[in-house]
Amino acid sequence: MDILSEIWAGLRPHVVETAVVIGAAAMAFAAAKALEALKTIKDRELALSLYRTIENGLKAIIARRALAGADLGPATTGAIVREVIDFAKDNNPAAVTKLGQSDDALHEKVLARLPEAKAAVVEAAAKLADAK
Repeated sequence: MDILSEIWAGLRPHVVETAVVIGAAAMAFAAAKALEALKTIKDRELALSLYRTIENGLKAIIARRALAGADLGPATTGAIVREVIDFAKDNNPAAVTKLGQSDDALHEKVLARLPEAKAAVVEAAAKLADAK
């Protein structure tokens, strides 16, 4: 048994050192994963914020044009999309920049939301007309 005690006495500092290194590595890994999760959450919140900005811009611009009696047909879609892209850049520059959104990416996002926003504005206008 004396030999086992001597072996353990010789190995103990190395075992403790190894345990500390493994523990530190595990803590660093956990911290990296936590930071990654926080970045993902922040990016998701920025994306939702950008989509809300786009939707609000679409509704406001379509409503303004509709109230002015302007045509909302396919011929004006390009102008509406351009206005909304400018609106998003002006009103939510942090989301546009941090998410790395190009004009083309914003264009696609606006086009995807355009039918919904137009329908919402038309429906609201119809309700207002019925209320009068």
